[in-house]
Amino acid sequence: MKRTHWLFKHKVGRLSSQEWNLIKTHVPKTVDYLHEHACVPHAVLTIAKQHHEKLDGPTDSAKAR
Repeated sequence: MKRTHWLFKHKVGRLSSQEWNLIKTHVPKTVDYLHEHACVPHAVLTIAKQHHEKLDGPTDSAKAR
């Protein structure tokens, strides 16, 4: 699995739209990876899917799925 966080860890300033779009892919990519390569409980997949969700509704990452 490719990691994206190191690309932006020391970035100064705002992310470009291309960089932001790359960051937003980490939720579905993580869920896909866990589903395909790891034997994890369903609850862990749910946490991975929802770890950026707000209590009052979905975030951009949920819309991208």
